Amino acid sequence: MNKLKLILTMILMTMLLMPSIALADNENEPPSSMDKVLFIDNDNVYEKMDKPYNQGYSPTVENDTATVVLPLTASESVRNGQIRVTFNLGDPDSAPFRFNNYDKTVKLENHPINNGSGTADSFLVAIEIPLAENRTMGRYPVIITTGGEWADGSSFSQEFSVFVTISDEISTGDAPMPESTPTSESLPESESLPGSESSSTPETEKQPVPQAKILLDRISINPSPVMTGEEVSVLATFRNTNETQSLNNVKITVTGETADIVPVGDDTGSFYFKKIAKQETITIDMKMKVAHNAKAEPHKIKFAIEYEGDKATAYTAEEEAIIQITQPVRLEFDEPQIPKEVNAGDTISVSMNVMNLGLSTVYNVRMSVEAQGLLPEKTAFLGNIESGADKKGDLYVFVGTLNMTDTEAEQGEDNYGLTDGKVLLLYEDEYGQEYTKEFEFSTKINPPVMMADEEPEEEEPKNQGQWWISVIAVAGIIAAIAAMRIYIKKKQKRIRQQEEDDLT
Repeated sequence: MNKLKLILTMILMTMLLMPSIALADNENEPPSSMDKVLFIDNDNVYEKMDKPYNQGYSPTVENDTATVVLPLTASESVRNGQIRVTFNLGDPDSAPFRFNNYDKTVKLENHPINNGSGTADSFLVAIEIPLAENRTMGRYPVIITTGGEWADGSSFSQEFSVFVTISDEISTGDAPMPESTPTSESLPESESLPGSESSSTPETEKQPVPQAKILLDRISINPSPVMTGEEVSVLATFRNTNETQSLNNVKITVTGETADIVPVGDDTGSFYFKKIAKQETITIDMKMKVAHNAKAEPHKIKFAIEYEGDKATAYTAEEEAIIQITQPVRLEFDEPQIPKEVNAGDTISVSMNVMNLGLSTVYNVRMSVEAQGLLPEKTAFLGNIESGADKKGDLYVFVGTLNMTDTEAEQGEDNYGLTDGKVLLLYEDEYGQEYTKEFEFSTKINPPVMMADEEPEEEEPKNQGQWWISVIAVAGIIAAIAAMRIYIKKKQKRIRQQEEDDLT
């Protein structure tokens, strides 16, 4: 009895401690980040797809096989560049699929898209699921669960649902119906087969109902491009593409992809239509405003659509449009200085410092001079000037005459005098729109200044520089003197020798 009490006491303590242990485990888990997600590549068509997801892609069913394609991209880097994928095919008793282990690992790879016109990096989940021999028509979900780790070590798990439509019904257990057996179609409307429930559950209710589709038919954006800080008018028309169904309770919400584009004033950007008849259209008209600091580039606006099809089946869809946004060009200049008077035949330098005070880059900045009698060497090209940067342009101009043609001056009294001209600064914005800034000037062209002739240099004496002749002459004189001394000494020596001989 004591042992039984002890066991019960231990069980009770364990149950009391379990919530605390679970809570501690949860506290140690790293917080999840909503910014780190996998999302479907809605815009591109991959192999074995007939259309992108944003146009209503549906898996293909042929040759007793359902082919499901799900291209995924990640908002951040995934560890080892791979994800784990598992497939939930539903209830084996009612699902039309052959159940097997289809789990796999999918790597981030570069895949061809849009019939080979480009490529994209994605986790391409593709699976071919054989269909069961005994199946019923309908629309069946395939739940794809993905999991892995982000580069920072945190784990993730996401589910995606793709619906497969089965349009043929096969039942191997059904016996063929005798030809003599009457059908509900051959009976009067008030009669039915004995025991038949066809009046309450007609055969047509078993047929799958195709999804009703709504598409953006056309759109007008005015002005385009739109300047930052200004309003833009958006006129969009949507069409019910279904030939047999009306769309009911249609709600369309318009938003900018970022906060740079928002509805004007109190407008929420939401529109409601009770019904859109088959093949009919509806139009929405609204104004949106662009933020002052929006980047000068194409921006997306999105249309989130909620509606109901046949039998109040709820659907959602999404459409996109592009708004071209441009920043005002703000350039500051140091006005070029042209001398009030110049001389024909001279070359002058014209300089200009250009500063970009706008928020976007200014492209193909160049400078030139136009004036009668002034011939610039070439156009000065400053190139692109980024926001907050400055560049200096230098242009060299040859001063000719007022009547100069093709760089040659014509003779006449009107060759010199006042000439009016302008310095041109040309540049483009990010959309190729060209702008021109002009600086007018006036200068006087004077006759060329003739330099006085220089005096000829004195002729160098002919004997200048012939010093070696003097050196030889001096050396000859010195040699002659030395020879004379030697001769005298020898003569004196002979005389003394003669005198000594005479004495003896």
